[in-house]
Parts: sequence; C-alpha cells; structure tokens
Amino acid sequence: MEKKWVALIIIVSVLIILGIILAPYLIWNKVNKTINEGSSSIELSGKCMAVNLQSQVNEIGGGQYEVTLTNYGIEEVGAKLILLNSLTNSYSEMLDFENILSQLEAKTNTFNINVVGANKLEVAPYFVDDLGEEMICPETFVFEI
Repeated sequence: MEKKWVALIIIVSVLIILGIILAPYLIWNKVNKTINEGSSSIELSGKCMAVNLQSQVNEIGGGQYEVTLTNYGIEEVGAKLILLNSLTNSYSEMLDFENILSQLEAKTNTFNINVVGANKLEVAPYFVDDLGEEMICPETFVFEI
C-alpha cells in the first residue's frame, strides 16, 4: 500500500514540476504573439497614413480606361482600383493595378471593364510584407474623374 502512495506522490510532483517549467513558456508564447500582431497593425497604420497617391483617368471608349497613378508618398505602394459611375450605380470588380509604385513614380495601366462613363475612381493602397503578402490599407482614396 505504501508503494502506491509513493508512486502517486512522485507522479504528482513530476506533473507540478512540468507545469512550473511549461507555464512561463506558454504565457510568453501568447504574449509575444499578441505583441507582434499589434506591432504589425501599428506599422501598417503608420505606412497607410503616409500614402499620397494622385490619379489621372482617361476613358478611351467602350469601357476601356487608361489609369495613371503617381506615388508622392515615402514608401513603395501597390493599389487596388474600382471604377464607378455614380449616376447609374454601376462599378467594376476590384482591379489590381499590377505595378508597385516607388516614391515619385508614375505608371499607367489600361483596363477593360463593364462600366461606361465612370466618374469616380476608388483606390485602396497596399504594401507587400516580408512574406510577399499584400497588406491593404483600411482607408481608400476617392478621385472624381
């Protein structure tokens, strides 16, 4: 009978020691993950606040548009676009500008869309992180055409 109690005490002691050793690791892992997620969000917010894009849109005809974006910000930036006609409430699907714009760089792309007479351009800037993932800014720019 005594051997059973000794074995039980040893097992409980080992479990307590493992708990003491693992608890700080598990807590630090959770805290570190929370800190890293928060810093990524803060970094994106700071970058997004520094974005300064200008646009020029020319309707070529038949739903074809030539869009020029110029980056006056301090970071390289990409852009997602939506062209819309606010009078007919029609809009394009989200378009990828497909070019990363360096500081003080202007690039032009042509899009064929299902909207005729677009009078607004909505631009959602994004940044590419170290893993190649697009981090889209929550605020967009709306330009009158």
